[in-house]
Amino acid sequence: MSAYAIRESRIGRVIFGLQSPLMGGHSRWDILKDTALSSVMPEVFAPPPYVLAGCLCQERMCAAFFVCSIRSPGV
Repeated sequence: MSAYAIRESRIGRVIFGLQSPLMGGHSRWDILKDTALSSVMPEVFAPPPYVLAGCLCQERMCAAFFVCSIRSPGV
């Protein structure tokens, strides 16, 4: 639902960390990248923004590994 608001408010760049079907960032219809919205209704929807998904993914994976290795006794 926030993807519509992003397109309507003409935000040019979207950066997020996690794609999840339950929490967001994952959809059957990728509204943020759909070029047809702006061509059919240019007065309402801006062109698709630049989207960067998985931001800081490597850092997140390193942190998760570090936490797991601390909690695992005998490793």
